[in-house]
Formats: sequence, structure tokens, C-alpha cells
Amino acid sequence: MKRGLGGLDDKSIMTTYNKHLKHNARKLRNESTPGEAILWKYVLRAKGFYGLQFNRQFIIENYIVDFVCRELKLIIELDGKYHDHIVEEDEIRDYRLKELGYQVIRIPEKLVIEDVNAVYHYLKEFVPEGIKGRQGNSQSPEPLPLLRKPMGK
Repeated sequence: MKRGLGGLDDKSIMTTYNKHLKHNARKLRNESTPGEAILWKYVLRAKGFYGLQFNRQFIIENYIVDFVCRELKLIIELDGKYHDHIVEEDEIRDYRLKELGYQVIRIPEKLVIEDVNAVYHYLKEFVPEGIKGRQGNSQSPEPLPLLRKPMGK
């Protein structure tokens, strides 16, 4: 029986979802980093990126990923300063997610904050032409507003 989770059946969901992380995922969604908030608001939210549905702070096995598009099996991770100290853990995590069939993209959070437009154009490279050309998606999403840092920062 097909369910609403990207076509996964009940058995697949059980092997890729750790219900014990639900509270942590919800907390992370409510306490987004500045980069996550910007990428979500200006690029990924409400199927605004080529009609693709992204979920944020989504549980896959024992991991909570920043953003995932289940249709493309694409994970976007924003790396802040914290990730400089957990490189090996990130490599193990990425390896396991790739074993599950996901493509993992890591983007420095600082880049999202300083130039979300560049990140938007980079992410477009991961969208297959067939999806870009779907009815209603023949043109790219609206250009993003130019974000600037506040003066004096």
C-alpha cells in the first residue's frame, strides 16, 4: 500500500524513520539557524522551487537532515562552524544516507546568509530537465530578493 511519504510503503517507512527523534526534529524546526530560515523562506518553502516539495528537519533513520526532497532523493545540509569539529561524523552520516539512495549536498551556512542567490543557482543544477520542463514549471521561480547584511555588521 502506497502512503503519502514520497511513495514509500509501510515497511520502508519503518526502516527509515526513528520516532524517538520526532521531538528533536520539531525543536530544530522551531529554532532554525539564520541560514536555514533564509533558504527555507526564499527558495524551498511551499513548493516554490520548481514545484518540488521539500521538508525541513526531516528524520531519516537515526539522522535529522536539514532539508530533503523525497521525490529527487536529495538532501541539503547547511554546515556552520559546528561542522568543522565533526567532519568524520558527517562523513559517516553522508555515507549511510547515500547507501539509502540519497544524494547529499553540503553548503556552508555562511554562503546562504551572504549570497542566497548563488546558492539558488547552484541548487538548480540538481533539478533534472524533465522536472524543470513540467507543466507549470517551464520557467524558473521568481528571482530572489537581493539580501544584504545590515550596515555596521
